[in-house]
Amino acid sequence: MKRSSEIRLVVGGASVAMLAFVLFGVLFVEERKRVSAHEKQLADLLKQLQSSDQVRQRYYDGLATERESLRKQMADSKAQYDDLVAKQAGLVKAGRQQVTKVVNETVPVRVPVTTRATKSS
Repeated sequence: MKRSSEIRLVVGGASVAMLAFVLFGVLFVEERKRVSAHEKQLADLLKQLQSSDQVRQRYYDGLATERESLRKQMADSKAQYDDLVAKQAGLVKAGRQQVTKVVNETVPVRVPVTTRATKSS
């Protein structure tokens, strides 16, 4: 009897150990699935961040290009303005024409009536 109880104890312990190993195996597999899903989400997030960084960099590069273009246009406009201001007097003289126009009009003339005041004593 002692022998059968030892066998039962050993078989029971082995069964519990096997069940524990199976449950541990299931938990390990589930944990690996969770970890791999988390790693996949992290990799996707990193790809999105890199993509947004590239878009942001292109946007800033476009702004810098546009800023330089506008500065060049401003410099060209200022040079044109300064050139026109320097030439303004000559252009006004060249564009000025003297025109003499003779107009014949009859102007009515009124003759003033003079009255002489008398001296009173």
